[in-house]
Amino acid sequence: MLGPYYKQILGNPWTWHLSRIVNGAPYLTTHDHPDANGVINSDVRHCYQEKFSATYYGVERIPLYFDTSVIPAEATIRGAVLVGAIYYAAGKCKETRLYNAPLLNSPPIASDYGYIRTLTANALSQLTIDDIVNSKFGSYTLNLKGLESINRTGITKWAIRTIEDVTSTPPRSQPEGIGMDTAPMRLIVCYYLPE
Repeated sequence: MLGPYYKQILGNPWTWHLSRIVNGAPYLTTHDHPDANGVINSDVRHCYQEKFSATYYGVERIPLYFDTSVIPAEATIRGAVLVGAIYYAAGKCKETRLYNAPLLNSPPIASDYGYIRTLTANALSQLTIDDIVNSKFGSYTLNLKGLESINRTGITKWAIRTIEDVTSTPPRSQPEGIGMDTAPMRLIVCYYLPE
């Protein structure tokens, strides 16, 4: 085989996140709702949960998009890392997890909030909050399922959730999770080509 070759792919430049905030209802009303209040494009992507009061909660989830069609169809992918600058890591959140989300709309719509909630098994990677605090950078090293999820004929779609969101654990403070910088996340792929 020829290689290794490395390809750096920038994620979608939009800093989208899906936000649901409900005042006057228990946590699960916010967590399990099928739709976001809105698709937010702001200076920071948020992946966190927050508690304003005993009946006032917010949950935010991040959709990610990469045009991975630039990787040759005959390539054998041996490794990949997803890297992003972290604006902050706050609260009691222990880690965030990356999931394959092939049914995401592009661009995202409100109902993608509910779709991302269904992604609970077979995480592609995880990032502990301690790692973020120490480096101010987050890197998700993809496991085998992550490598298999890379779409070489189009757009690879992933989503990030906090572990507390995945396990339906109510937040204890405001906020609990991460904020990602405005710079697009970078996907770095290592692959080989046949001779």
